[in-house]
Amino acid sequence: HTERPRHAVDLAEQAARDGRDTVIVVGGDGTIHEAANGLMRAREAGVALPRLGIVGRGTGGDFRKTLGIEHRLDRYCQAIASKKTRKIDIGRFTFCNRADQQDQAWFINILSVGMGGLVDQYVAEDSGKLGGTFAYFSASFRALLRSEVGILDCVLRRGGERQSLELTTRQISICNGRFFGSGMEVAPMAVPDDGIFQVVSLGAASRFKFAVSSLSIYSG
Repeated sequence: HTERPRHAVDLAEQAARDGRDTVIVVGGDGTIHEAANGLMRAREAGVALPRLGIVGRGTGGDFRKTLGIEHRLDRYCQAIASKKTRKIDIGRFTFCNRADQQDQAWFINILSVGMGGLVDQYVAEDSGKLGGTFAYFSASFRALLRSEVGILDCVLRRGGERQSLELTTRQISICNGRFFGSGMEVAPMAVPDDGIFQVVSLGAASRFKFAVSSLSIYSG
């Protein structure tokens, strides 16, 4: 059982260092994210990566949607018991943490910059009082009211190609998976093992237009 924020990072890293061949996460996307970071920390230290299994018990359940696992306990157990594995891509990012220090972490689903950070903060503060989809919908509305349009200088690389562009947007998402925010299909084209991240900008529309048009994100 986790006892504090980011405790799953330490538990997963220690499991890898102890030579476990499988680590199973019972929780939501946040717990899966932490466990993946713990395993990657161990890998950076030269430790062999265990397999990662999931049993979804969280607020959003978005990563398992990309994997195509039906949200039933027997389906999770069947996937784990089969011992069939799937390699997936993983992203590394650097950022400035709350202590104003440069840090690094990894992501296996979606890395969001802008409004999405506020959404996650509000959902975490809610502590599960609201249901998954409604919690994210409510948090998205609050975040939209507080959000600001940012201007980003971006450099995209794919193979030997390099592209520079300026994006004016409230939200940019770097996607390995297809879903975030409890069912919002922000990247229908994303495949978690194709070696490519999909970069999705939600643009700089007014708050009203953004609210009206963004409802279609649930249908992809």
